[in-house]
This record gives sequence, C-alpha cells and structure tokens, in this order.
Amino acid sequence: KGSRVTLETDGPDETEALNAIIALIGDCFGEGQ
Repeated sequence: KGSRVTLETDGPDETEALNAIIALIGDCFGEGQ
C-alpha cells in the first residue's frame, strides 16, 4: 500500500486499456489484500 504508479496509454483503445489496468490494481490483481 502507498505505492505510486504512473501509467501512460496510447492508441485507439487507450481509455479501455487504462480502465482495465486501474481495475486490476484496484482488485490487487485478483489476489486479495
């Protein structure tokens, strides 16, 4: 916890890709807390 991550996406699906990455991080990559 408390780590800072900087993400940058580019391309036609950048919004969807960024949202998917944010969801994975928010879910602790499916590993629980």
